[in-house]
Amino acid sequence: MVRKNEREHSRFETADVALALATHTYNITSNPKIFNQIHYRMIGRLTGEATMIYQKVRVANEIKANTIEDAKERLKLQKDALEYCKALTSDIMISKGLFHLRTRKVIFWNGYVTRLETMIKAWMDSDKKGYKEKSWDVS
Repeated sequence: MVRKNEREHSRFETADVALALATHTYNITSNPKIFNQIHYRMIGRLTGEATMIYQKVRVANEIKANTIEDAKERLKLQKDALEYCKALTSDIMISKGLFHLRTRKVIFWNGYVTRLETMIKAWMDSDKKGYKEKSWDVS
């Protein structure tokens, strides 16, 4: 029996975490006591990046890599999701000072992003291993 913390994450769980991140981002940024609407552009960036992460992960998850072109598209979407994770992390850190967020809140929020990045990277590694077994060059 494999311990829970030693199991690989499924791609479906990755989509669930991406959805949870997007939902958390919308919930936290909709609090007018913390997120002043004067900074609506930053709020839009935060929610937009979280939404794009979820969309990229979900679409990548729906692609069946039956051809090398499909595999390349799936890998591109996974890479895009990682880029959005980096952007969201940066904007969360900017928001910490801009909105005077508590460190505990930032750590929790960034924890979602970090966990998701780790899951996407593991998913990509797993896919690349499968593509290599098919002798596909997707780099």
